[in-house]
Amino acid sequence: MQVLALGMSRTGTASMYTALTTLAYETYHGFRAAADTRDYELWLPAAMTKFDGRPSSECSKVDRAFFDKVVGHMNAVTDMPAVCFSTELIAAYPDAKIVLVERDEDAWFHSLAEVFIKNYENPLFPITAWMDPKRAGML
Repeated sequence: MQVLALGMSRTGTASMYTALTTLAYETYHGFRAAADTRDYELWLPAAMTKFDGRPSSECSKVDRAFFDKVVGHMNAVTDMPAVCFSTELIAAYPDAKIVLVERDEDAWFHSLAEVFIKNYENPLFPITAWMDPKRAGML
């Protein structure tokens, strides 16, 4: 892992993905996770371990061994769900370059609302969908 682009969705992560891919980095982006629901089966136990304190046989600890299994074949990550594990990714890959794109909070929220929230009652839908697609009704 060489690059950790750790901005939230709607902070230029698709552009970052395009730039990194153009520079010949094999990049993991939320698009990839959304395209293959098997990725959810990898990320969901990690989310439950981190956020719910419920380690499982699939992921007892969110560490380098976990990331090597999920994104270790990539050179870079950006967007959800990886950004939910920023601290753990930095600890797992201490030599990786970190890129953080900041955006005005009001503009970010407006963009997020236009893309995700306007069709859903729950303002946490984007995060819920990435972390638990079954709960969000995507599977």
